[in-house]
Amino acid sequence: MDAPRILIADDEEYVRAFFKGILAPVGYTLSFARDGRQALESWSQHDFDLIIMDIRMPGKSGIDGLREI
Repeated sequence: MDAPRILIADDEEYVRAFFKGILAPVGYTLSFARDGRQALESWSQHDFDLIIMDIRMPGKSGIDGLREI
């Protein structure tokens, strides 16, 4: 069975590093996006079991991104 895939979208590097430090060691497959547009692009190319998205990001907000998803 494949490890669950999680997309983490946040414009702050320290937030992405925080989630990586917690989730990678327990075996999750992680992908990262710096903004909502990048998250949508990644989502269109991969199947994710969970998406964690910041609400306020440059370009496209997390709310707008999740609406499109």
